[in-house]
Amino acid sequence: MKPFEIITVSSHRPTQPYYCYDEFFKSVAKYGHEVTVLANDGSYKGLISKPKILKRWIDAGKVQAKKILFTDCWDVLFLDDPAKAVEMAPQGSVHFNSERNLFPFVEGEFPDVGTPYRYLNSGFFIGDTELIHELLNKMDLDAIPDDFQKANGEWHHENDQKYYLEAYVKQLVPITLDSKVEICQTLHECQDMLDIRLQEEGSIVAFNTCMGTTPFVFHGNGNGKENPYMSQAVRLFNLKNP
Repeated sequence: MKPFEIITVSSHRPTQPYYCYDEFFKSVAKYGHEVTVLANDGSYKGLISKPKILKRWIDAGKVQAKKILFTDCWDVLFLDDPAKAVEMAPQGSVHFNSERNLFPFVEGEFPDVGTPYRYLNSGFFIGDTELIHELLNKMDLDAIPDDFQKANGEWHHENDQKYYLEAYVKQLVPITLDSKVEICQTLHECQDMLDIRLQEEGSIVAFNTCMGTTPFVFHGNGNGKENPYMSQAVRLFNLKNP
């Protein structure tokens, strides 16, 4: 059994210039890892289908790894080995990247984690395969509809992040956040000062001067896709890995 498996959901390759799809896969392959890509078979039916697809994959016994690193792939870039993220994630919980903004709104008390990054973001998480499976089972995903078109022609959309946020508030299983931004830097409405440099030895280092940490995964969630910090990280990555 492998120590961990990197899994993503992607129905197709995006063409918009602000995405870093190719760079994502290149950044994973650089460290000798492969990515399991789900939903390229037409099963994607909107954001809420992401956890459903992952659950079905685990249900079918397809994951032959102790841990899962689940990540978006259109707007995520690794500046260091994904294995480092798995090693740093705390044991005994599903560990999510975090952000400053509560979106979408859900009821509940969110704990004060001592930093501005107090809200769960569902685009990047790590945990034991069994614990993630337990979380997905407890979320009662079959009761949540996929995206559908109403009789009046409007579309009904469900956001998977809403249900992960509710699971975090209720602690359906132990869920923790990367609230110190030690692993993954979310970039939506990012107000931190990030110093991103290509070092003399060739490594790319990002220093968050607000948190005093060096995150090595960039997630361009929301308007972060066109954030100057994301653009700089992608530019340096392509400079180093032409």
